[in-house]
Amino acid sequence: KEYRALVHGEVPEGRLTVDAEVAPWAGPVEIVPRGREGQNIDFRQSIGTPENPGKPSLTYCEAVRVGTMKGHTVTEVALFPQSGRRHQLRIHMLHAGLPIVGDATYCQVKEVCERMCLHAFQMKVPFSGVKGLLNGPDLIWGTSEPFSTLLDDPRPPRPFSQDGKALTYRRK
Repeated sequence: KEYRALVHGEVPEGRLTVDAEVAPWAGPVEIVPRGREGQNIDFRQSIGTPENPGKPSLTYCEAVRVGTMKGHTVTEVALFPQSGRRHQLRIHMLHAGLPIVGDATYCQVKEVCERMCLHAFQMKVPFSGVKGLLNGPDLIWGTSEPFSTLLDDPRPPRPFSQDGKALTYRRK
């Protein structure tokens, strides 16, 4: 799976890895939707801690282009979740200091966009080499560029670093 998102800040070119557990929200309940049986639940998630451990979660992030939106520097990123936890991409980008633009639940900056700028971009279903299934070409679904008209002055990301090392964010 590949997702595209606009995040606050400037992400340099190269791969960013976020390797941090995703756990149920342990803070005060502020948003309380109704559950299936009518119980109060909080749908939010957080990065796991020793007191509130989560499930292993891994996300790769690569910058696509940098620009501005209403005077704020933002970066379009390609996100590749290696696990499928609830709110994983939103929590991992927040943990890396790059909250998703328009995320009303996890981002404090509200005036940049009226909607959350997170979009399912491409999905691949591999069929080749799967035992017991028809061997055939992989199926790939994709969409058009979701944010191409939202960025002012789009430009390529700047070089990642002098030494070419990738950044990895882990739970502290």
